[in-house]
Amino acid sequence: ILVDFDLAHLSRPSLVALLDLAQANHAALTFLAVRPKLDELLSESEESFLADVHKQIGTEWATLLSAARERELQPRLHILAGDSIESLLAFGREMDADLIVAGNSHCGGLKNAILGVPCKELLGRADVAILILP
Repeated sequence: ILVDFDLAHLSRPSLVALLDLAQANHAALTFLAVRPKLDELLSESEESFLADVHKQIGTEWATLLSAARERELQPRLHILAGDSIESLLAFGREMDADLIVAGNSHCGGLKNAILGVPCKELLGRADVAILILP
């Protein structure tokens, strides 16, 4: 299972439900934190970019990791720079994911109404099952 790791896109209760789903199905979990390409370009180095992202998500990742380990899960975290939809789809293909999970904030809001709905792009371009969570 590949998960878009951004708490702006996924609620905490949804993440807990996802952990329960993975545990019940003996599924491996990979979380993908995607940041804009510009963030990477403005960083001094790739190491600096990765360190900055780890700092940004550190508390949430530690909380998630603790909850996962309680369920005997060993999730992995990958960090990429680029477009979130394209990165999810490409990484999902690369790892041969059976399921890609994203939050429903990809599907709504004023910004998405003006710029187009990324959720429809994700659903329309995916070649694996997509689960949209609140």
